Amino acid sequence: MSCLASTTKVSKWKLAYSSEICLVEDDGRLPSTIADLEMLKPLFSGLLCPMCYQPSLCLKSNRNKNSGLAVSLFVKCINCGNEPSSTMTSNKCVGANSVVEVNRGAVPAVSATRIGYSGLCNFSEMMNIPEIHHKTFAAHTKTVCDKTNVFAIDILDRSVQKVKEAHPEQFTDIKDIHVSFDGSWHKRGHTSKSGLGLVIERKTGLIVDFEILTNYCPKCATTGKKLEEQNILRYERWLAEHKQKGECSANYDGPSGGMEKEAALRMWSRSILKNKLRYVSMISDGDAKTISEIHNLDPYPGIKVQKHECVNHVGKRLGTALRNLITTKSKCKPKITLGGKGQGKLRPEVITILQKYYTRAIRSNTTIEGMRTAIAAIVDHGSSTDKHPKHHNCPKEVDSWCYGWNKQAEKTLPGETCSVGQWENFIPWIQ
Repeated sequence: MSCLASTTKVSKWKLAYSSEICLVEDDGRLPSTIADLEMLKPLFSGLLCPMCYQPSLCLKSNRNKNSGLAVSLFVKCINCGNEPSSTMTSNKCVGANSVVEVNRGAVPAVSATRIGYSGLCNFSEMMNIPEIHHKTFAAHTKTVCDKTNVFAIDILDRSVQKVKEAHPEQFTDIKDIHVSFDGSWHKRGHTSKSGLGLVIERKTGLIVDFEILTNYCPKCATTGKKLEEQNILRYERWLAEHKQKGECSANYDGPSGGMEKEAALRMWSRSILKNKLRYVSMISDGDAKTISEIHNLDPYPGIKVQKHECVNHVGKRLGTALRNLITTKSKCKPKITLGGKGQGKLRPEVITILQKYYTRAIRSNTTIEGMRTAIAAIVDHGSSTDKHPKHHNCPKEVDSWCYGWNKQAEKTLPGETCSVGQWENFIPWIQ
């Protein structure tokens, strides 16, 4: 089996909304696929040789001319030995005579699927198709990475221009914008070797800057480690030359837990010079280290960067606190059981509903006092009974969601206690 020719354009029919809709007309080009080349031999067995005019043509492969996933094929007459034609199963890239399209396309494919080079080799072995040499794969990886960086810079420049156009009320060259900032890691547990920080403009939702941090370099981990064990002086000379040439991919020296903070400091410090923008306020999670470090950096003298809490993260912290409370109380002596099954227990679905009510209570009020009252109403209303009513914080309107203040709701209320599961019938503003 082998991989047939890879086309230069993505097949537009893949983007059709249904099988009945075809976005492009048939241009006569064959699609890319994986095929058993032995199945193609009957196509040539009945053709006449242009030299001896006998139906003796046969499809063969020249392994010496194979290039990674691309296979060299030629047609040979078994009668007279003539070879009328030959081809490769993939075209060469435009402007690069030695680069095969299918090999170049395999690099972003394995990156998008996160299987890496070893995964590609396993796939090739299981499918009985040729493998790409590791040096060829590394060369393609560098080229794709360089082109991706150029593309990313172009997209960021366009995004920054769109953001500036979205603030026509500011007549200065440097625009003050409000952004959302967050970080992410390659894996959980604060053990990742790579991290990412993003700055997103709130009005347009466009990314205006990003920073990728990594404390890992493949060459330092292999060649550098061997030299360090053999000769420390030789290693130091190699390391200095390695960093001077810009070959070291590690751009951060520290724990993975500090990558988010470091990314923010780098982007805030270069915002004016790079994009002529000031990130005067930021929405982020509850991490206070980042904003404190930005205040210490003071990137905009005379302008203090404001931090706004993300409501979703606030609700998430409530759920985390309740789950931690259940665990803490279960370890006390005497043991206090808050979780489990039954009426009045903090079951997982109850905690989810409380998070939902909590975040909506914050969003539905514009004052701190209003938020406090709405949040207190959640607890009081849920634990209220006919004997011990607790509706003093609930809305007192005639059409209130609270059954204690709504006469019509009293007739339909089942039982004496309004459990958490029944709140959805009486609190329409949380839907």
